[in-house]
Amino acid sequence: RGAMSPPRDADVAGARADDDGTDDVAVAADDDEAWDTASFACATMDDYMAITTRATTGHCLWNAARALCAFLERDAGARAAIDRTGVRALELGSGVGWLAFAVAMNARDAGAVRATETAQGGALTWLELNIERNVERVRLSGGNVEKLGRLSCGEFDWDAFDDDDVTVGDGAFAEDDFDVVLGSDLVYDESGTHMLPKVLFGVLRKPHAVCYYAHTKHRYDSLDLDFFEQLDLRGLAIEEMRQPGVLETPPPSPPPFESLFPDQRIAVYKITRRITDG
Repeated sequence: RGAMSPPRDADVAGARADDDGTDDVAVAADDDEAWDTASFACATMDDYMAITTRATTGHCLWNAARALCAFLERDAGARAAIDRTGVRALELGSGVGWLAFAVAMNARDAGAVRATETAQGGALTWLELNIERNVERVRLSGGNVEKLGRLSCGEFDWDAFDDDDVTVGDGAFAEDDFDVVLGSDLVYDESGTHMLPKVLFGVLRKPHAVCYYAHTKHRYDSLDLDFFEQLDLRGLAIEEMRQPGVLETPPPSPPPFESLFPDQRIAVYKITRRITDG
């Protein structure tokens, strides 16, 4: 099993800048260059149907990934983390690879960006195709292809973490310690609520490692409750981030199960290992 995106899209309510909003969120400096996110084009659905052997939800770009990218670009703390010299970034459940590609293109001094997917159903092959074609697209257009030299793809099997003795895994991941972990809408069934916290605990090994995770709230209330509980049981701290340029973030959320059709919104969370004495 690997990480995949949600089975349907949602509005980016609360995740986009509000020109009239003011708050005390630290916003990236005006002299920071705006991120280039237009250099990427997804492969066609014909390609997808030819590559994949079963339906995956990584066939397109979802709004949660867009919301997370916008947050990384505009939040001063997240921008500093991703721009730091030599930083190693890992994206879980990369799908088409758009977010990892954007980070590799735009992070100022990052050392490595790793896009990952499960090999099941052809998901990894689909990711590799999209990355390869877009690297070539940038090269042919005369863009800064050197930055993309720090971008790589690889398999990440969540089953490697499906035990109580959590390790980072084998192969390429055995030597890798990541500073920043990224993900968007990776929980869409019961197994994901237990598996993702194990994975995050495993990869957040460095003392100051951080995960930024975009999650559509009220998509599945019961899964949300279970997911947050499992994060806590795994010793992970989770904080919903205030978002730059938005009047009231995080906005209040109705209690779970209060409405049959609750308003969904994308929240960005900061997840870290809890600091314990000793």
